[in-house]
Amino acid sequence: AHSTTVAIVPPEHLWPPIQAARERLRDGGLTRWPPHVNLIYPFVEPPYFERFAERFAPAVAQCAPFRVRLERLGVFGSSRRGVVWLDPVVVGAADGERPWARLHERLCAVAPELQSPGRPFVPHMTITHTESCDAAREIADELG
Repeated sequence: AHSTTVAIVPPEHLWPPIQAARERLRDGGLTRWPPHVNLIYPFVEPPYFERFAERFAPAVAQCAPFRVRLERLGVFGSSRRGVVWLDPVVVGAADGERPWARLHERLCAVAPELQSPGRPFVPHMTITHTESCDAAREIADELG
């Protein structure tokens, strides 16, 4: 379902600058989604949440907590849709350590039916959606 996701949502006290940027850029998802980093999107309909939560709990428990800092801007998309996003860089990660990828891989291992084949996992926090990747690049360039 494109109306649900498995995501990491930062604590609310960290939202104001993120939401201010999203509002300034007129992000269409501002009122639909809180600031977040998707782990699995799309997800399932709400009646199935509990079933997957039971499968996910042991997988998540195997991953150590990690801290992130929102750093560089990134863009992706196509000629019909673009996204401007912030890179949630893991603070203090050792070389070769990939906490985001590990968490995503653990979730997909216990729920392979939710994987998006052909779509690589790129941890990101969306700041705004645009009508094209070129438009997203322009915004990212302006924001510097």
